[in-house]
Amino acid sequence: MAESRKFKLTAKEKQQIEEDHKLDHLRQLKKEKRLNDRRLLKEYQPTAFSALDHALKTGRISHACLFHGPRNSMKKEMAFLLAESLLCFEADGLADESRLSGRDEKIVQRTADGEHADLIFLDGYRKKQIFKEEVDLIQTRFSKTALEGNGRRVYIIDHAENSSESAMNSLLKFLEEPADGVYAILTADNLEGILPTVRSRCVLIPFRPLPKHVFMERALAEGIDSEDAYFLSGMMAGSGSMADTAASIPYQTGKKMLKQFLDIGEDRRLLLTDYDVRYRARASRAQEESAESVKASEARDVNLDILNAFFTLLMGFCRDVITCDDQGPSWYHNAVLSASKRENSREIYGQILKIAAEERDLVNRNNDLTLLLAQALFRIEEIYD
Repeated sequence: MAESRKFKLTAKEKQQIEEDHKLDHLRQLKKEKRLNDRRLLKEYQPTAFSALDHALKTGRISHACLFHGPRNSMKKEMAFLLAESLLCFEADGLADESRLSGRDEKIVQRTADGEHADLIFLDGYRKKQIFKEEVDLIQTRFSKTALEGNGRRVYIIDHAENSSESAMNSLLKFLEEPADGVYAILTADNLEGILPTVRSRCVLIPFRPLPKHVFMERALAEGIDSEDAYFLSGMMAGSGSMADTAASIPYQTGKKMLKQFLDIGEDRRLLLTDYDVRYRARASRAQEESAESVKASEARDVNLDILNAFFTLLMGFCRDVITCDDQGPSWYHNAVLSASKRENSREIYGQILKIAAEERDLVNRNNDLTLLLAQALFRIEEIYD
């Protein structure tokens, strides 16, 4: 009896084993996603993949790369793949995680999770703006020797076009006199949003959008219903959980606004009023959060994402009208068919597409969002009339 009690696991030990199993499972899922992303990049971004792979193999990788191209092109995924490859000891070209040593596999894992001491990641998409102090901090940290590994240090600035002017100028000084072993990887949806002097000091690598079916398959695999899978396949940026996006307030609200814009169940003429009264997120006075009421610190970001979602969905609708692509749920299918039958529909929806793209580019912390939506709807109504 004494021996059997000696090897009996305690409740705490059992819980720890379960947690370890869950963590191992999560790591394996993340690894599988990284391997799949690498496969997609090789297949759908062959020019960028081959150029970077060759540059790494020959030791001619530039100290600064700027990945540019539309959304849905996996620029961020390529940025992390390049960073992982640079920080590994033995990777030959762009790292293939299925063939790495145990040491390099751990480096890739920590780099992907943002936990590598010699990687700095600035997220210009979530933050909406990158400030000078953040760029200065990169210079301060990387002015010292590498903290671990092979002596290389890497910083990624995602959506670098969302940097303030002072941040751009600070970055320019850093790029003009690159420190030994320091590599910059910038991404931008809008190349024109990057200072010409910054562009001139980077190797420009163009990206093209991935086919919608790639994201459609991914969404369905995550258990998302066919309606949301259809819309998300045209607006995802290739990273993060599509299931989380499908359930998010901004996406669901943006879809409601698109329906109202299309006069489905709601009056399009009341969209601006309804945005202010029903759709716009407001700061909660209580401590709890709800779908309609969020913390003051988050309300602004939610509203930015709502308008981003609406304009992106509207752009997708215009493209479907122009190309006569009538897929999607029945209500959307009927709206596309109806719009495509209008006289001069290609010209009309081409102009609306241009307006939606221009207004989406203005969705940031510096602009009044209600005024921005009003301006967009006024411009569109002038075309309809």
